[in-house]
Amino acid sequence: MNNYLSVSFSPDGRTLAGANGDSTVRLWDVSDPHRVRDLAPPIKAHKGYWATRVAFGTARGHTVLASAGADGKLRLWDLSRPTRPTALAPPLAGQDNIAFALAFSRDGRTVAVGGSDGTIRLWDVTQPSRPKRLGPPLTGHGDTVYALAFSPDGQSLASTSFDRTVRLWDTHDRNHTRPYGDPLTGSTNWVNAVVFSPDGRTLFTGDGEFTVRVLNLSVQHAVDRICATTDGVLTPAIWRKSVPELPYEPPCAARN
Repeated sequence: MNNYLSVSFSPDGRTLAGANGDSTVRLWDVSDPHRVRDLAPPIKAHKGYWATRVAFGTARGHTVLASAGADGKLRLWDLSRPTRPTALAPPLAGQDNIAFALAFSRDGRTVAVGGSDGTIRLWDVTQPSRPKRLGPPLTGHGDTVYALAFSPDGQSLASTSFDRTVRLWDTHDRNHTRPYGDPLTGSTNWVNAVVFSPDGRTLFTGDGEFTVRVLNLSVQHAVDRICATTDGVLTPAIWRKSVPELPYEPPCAARN
C-alpha cells in the first residue's frame, strides 16, 4: 500500500521521508533527483495504524526523524546512519486519538504534536533518547488540529484546525505556552496547511476552500496600512469632540 499522507526533506536535502498508510515510514536517497533510491527497508513505525506525519530535526548535530500516527503516538528515529535508522526512545503517548499534526522547532529542541482530540502537546527533545513533556496540553481548538508550524525564531507556534480557525501561540517559555489573542477566522472550511515565511513576518494558510490566505504578522505593517487607509479621517473637529483635553496630534501625522 502506497498511500503517503506526509513527506519531509532532511535538513541537508539529501533524504526524503514518507509517512505511509500501511503504518510504515520510508526513506529515499534523493541526492541525485534523477536516480532516487531506497535508503533502508520500510520502518515499522506505527504497527497496525497509519503513519500520518513525518518531520526532520537536528539535535546535538544528529539528524532526528519524528513520526506521528493514527495510534496517537510520537516516535523519534536516529538517522545519523540513514541506511540503518534506529528508534531513539519508546513510543511517546501523545494524543488521545489520531496524531495528525507534527512540527520541529528550527533549533531541533522541541517537537509539537496535534491531533483529533483538538489538543497540542510539546516535547523537549534536546536529548532525543530522553524526551520530556513540556507543560500541559494546549487547548482551544474545537476540532482536529491538522497542521502546525514554528516561526523561524522559535518564539511562536501556529496551529490550524478543522474548526476553521488559526491560532498563534507564544512559545518563549515552552513550559508555559499561551495563546496570542483570539483565534484567526475567515475560512468556511477546515484549515489544513500552515507555514511561516523565512523572515517570520507572514503566515500562509491553506484550507478546504482551495484557498491560500496570507496573514501579515508585522505590527509595523499593520500600522502603515491603517494610517494609509485612514489618512485625513481624524479631523481637528472630531479630535476636539473626542479628546478636548489634549492638543490636536493625530497619531499618523508623524508618518506623513
